[in-house]
Amino acid sequence: MNSIGLPLKSDPVPGPEAWIAGRRSIHGSAAGRFGNCLAPPKIDKSKLESWNGRCAVSLGDAVVARRHNDPARTREQILAKATDEFARLGFEGGRVDRIAARCNLSKNMLYYYFHSKEKLFVAVLERMYERMRDQQRDLAVRTSDPAVALEQLIRYTFNAFRDDPTIIRLMNEENKHKGKYLKKSQRVRDLYGPLLETLTFVIERGCKDGVFRPNLDPVTVYLMFCALCYHYLSNQFTLEIALGRDMSSESAQQRWVDQIVEVMSLHCLAGSPSLRKIA
Repeated sequence: MNSIGLPLKSDPVPGPEAWIAGRRSIHGSAAGRFGNCLAPPKIDKSKLESWNGRCAVSLGDAVVARRHNDPARTREQILAKATDEFARLGFEGGRVDRIAARCNLSKNMLYYYFHSKEKLFVAVLERMYERMRDQQRDLAVRTSDPAVALEQLIRYTFNAFRDDPTIIRLMNEENKHKGKYLKKSQRVRDLYGPLLETLTFVIERGCKDGVFRPNLDPVTVYLMFCALCYHYLSNQFTLEIALGRDMSSESAQQRWVDQIVEVMSLHCLAGSPSLRKIA
């Protein structure tokens, strides 16, 4: 604070309600100091700008902040609406003001949580991977027969892509940008870690028990079945027209996932004819 009680740029930035309360106390102290010779300055209550110039907050924001007094819930609501926006319109087409309006928040309040459109998009990508990994952790694959565990992972991956189309759309969008935004994530490697650890455990146990052939690479195994799931679902409508074959019905998709399980069994099971070794 300076000599007349005004905040300095170096002062810590408080939350929205503290900003408003601070401005009220500033004007109140000014009125007391100068008495009747100077009326308190008039302020525009529709928009109170923060003293460090980095952001602005409105009285409406403070009302919303009191109404949404659960930050975790508000953050999750923003991420859910942003996921839909970016999955439908991509990063360039997605609008932060539209996301904020769907959450009944001002754009300034949304930036209070995520700071920028870019950081919001990265958080959406992280949330997508996190939800997939959380569901995979629910699979009791470590206690299953290795061949059964591998089949469970394959079927789960296919169903996850099929049941939540936003996953493929967001992955396509980020690949269009060559991973530009995902590179800025500090968490994506950690989110993939548990999946690869589980797959490594299953494969190593399968090799030890003589169920799987030796020298299987967990990353290659994952890339193989993930690609077979992803390509089918991301191109099903165009391939359906081009090939003249049903690819979107439940029965057609069930047949395809059965084919994936069979192909991966040929690649992994001991005694099966091995596929050409992939370097």
